[in-house]
Amino acid sequence: MDEQTTAWMGLASMHISRLYESGLSETTVTSHVLGMLDQLGRSTIDVILIDAWIAQRQPEKVGTQASEHNRRSTEARRLLGQWATERGLVQMGAGEAQRPAPSVAEGVARQIFGLLSLTGAHEIARRLVDVICVGLDHGTDQIGGADPLTEAQTLFAKDGLSYEYAEEGPDHDKRYIAIARTGGGRSARGEGRNKKAARVAAVRALLRDLPPARRPAARPAKTAPITAPPQPYRNAPPRGHRDALSDLVAMFELDDRLIAGFLTQALTHSSYVHENRTDVAAHHQRDNQLLAHHGSLVLNHLAKHARVGRILAHGLVPDEDEARMHTPANEDTARLGTALALADGMRTGRGEDSQRRSTVADAAQSVAATAWRLHGTRLLRRRPAVLDGWLSELQYQHEPVTALNLLTTMFGMTHHYEYERTGLDHLQTFTSTLVLSDARGRVHRWAVPPEGPSSKSDADKTTAQDVLEILAAPADDLVDALTMAERDLLRYLLRAQLDGLATTTARQRIRIISGGLLGTDLLATGDLDAFCAWARRVHDLLHAEDDTVPPPLGRLFRIMVRRHPTLLAAS
Repeated sequence: MDEQTTAWMGLASMHISRLYESGLSETTVTSHVLGMLDQLGRSTIDVILIDAWIAQRQPEKVGTQASEHNRRSTEARRLLGQWATERGLVQMGAGEAQRPAPSVAEGVARQIFGLLSLTGAHEIARRLVDVICVGLDHGTDQIGGADPLTEAQTLFAKDGLSYEYAEEGPDHDKRYIAIARTGGGRSARGEGRNKKAARVAAVRALLRDLPPARRPAARPAKTAPITAPPQPYRNAPPRGHRDALSDLVAMFELDDRLIAGFLTQALTHSSYVHENRTDVAAHHQRDNQLLAHHGSLVLNHLAKHARVGRILAHGLVPDEDEARMHTPANEDTARLGTALALADGMRTGRGEDSQRRSTVADAAQSVAATAWRLHGTRLLRRRPAVLDGWLSELQYQHEPVTALNLLTTMFGMTHHYEYERTGLDHLQTFTSTLVLSDARGRVHRWAVPPEGPSSKSDADKTTAQDVLEILAAPADDLVDALTMAERDLLRYLLRAQLDGLATTTARQRIRIISGGLLGTDLLATGDLDAFCAWARRVHDLLHAEDDTVPPPLGRLFRIMVRRHPTLLAAS
């Protein structure tokens, strides 16, 4: 390990409490670096776990795969945290060290795995997970089946197995320590809130440290093993499907006979499977939902890897906005599907629209999963220009629902959504009505008619996005294009913001300025003419009786001017 890698590993092993105590956070490294490594490590572990799972099992339903992945991820985090603690890798502050929580070690373990991914050591990370997380597929209790104590008692029947116990901490926060010892000289330590939990933890550690030849055999969850691989449809498919397959093969370098069947599956919608059961069964095909779940984890990992690499290449002091990372949303993956021109290549039933956002998004995720099955971590370094461009253009701003949540909270408002459902089964549509209440108790309702089948989440995003766009109309000089109903909503929102300004905290006012709210974006750019035009449009909308600037708004603008000294002369 060279000097630079050693330094990075030292940083990745720090808990945020140790970073603050070291003094590095003040000048050299911001805490956001650790947060970014944590998120990258989480996505790294996710793809390692799902790759291992799908290599051996193939459940009938995507829900089974998703729930099993969540179970395995939770257990893997615990085991990796124990590993980091046992190997002395966790550097924490003095306060945290008094009562170390498992979450601290788990977070540090994720940071280490994030660093391994960032430095191109994905294979080392994979082997570590294989060794540390042995027994993930044993079932409910992972190591030792449903009862690890019985498993250990059976395994060490000839040697003998005994336990020793100790207690730590005050009565209101007592922790128990168990030491499991075998007659052959093996021992392991475990902690828990009671003696049984500590004993189980000690037994798990004992089983995990056994040589591979002596470990208990795995008992996988009850899912069907993979049988015949999927095959491309032999009957003449539509030209659009053939062209899409051909383009994807060339673009992702997928010229592999086994992969061709999965690529076909990536473009097979559940509605097609429902209407063409005989043809689908003859080609060992199924819909793309299992692939889409796998692909969602792959795209999240690619996005995190690209984002962290790009930010940290510019230094170790990113601020909160620079370090922000999101899991790609449905809109993002749909945009990738559109860029890949997947809609015309979809095999769908007669009642399904291949242009539907969720349909295209699922197909994009499935294509990513197919490419990952063939290329693996090569996609971290070498990928098609269209995928690279998509990763570079991902917007790491808050998605509409979260942005609206932050906005309403900032100005002392509350809100909730009400739903109306129409349609049946996979064609059902939800309309989401946003109910707003401002600091004075005034209520306003807003809904956007859906354009097609949508979930509650999709409907919430559509409504929230519409509200945010209407609120931006004065700055974009689009007030005249608004309908009367949209103007009423804009007046309500502006009044709510002005009324709520007086109660905002200093931190919230900084966020208002950094977000460019209430005309501060125009002040920040020094475009005073545009700012005056914005002020006049808002004045006219609110039917103000005079030109007096509300005191809270005046204070906000003075803060803005102080932050940009060049505005002083002009103002």
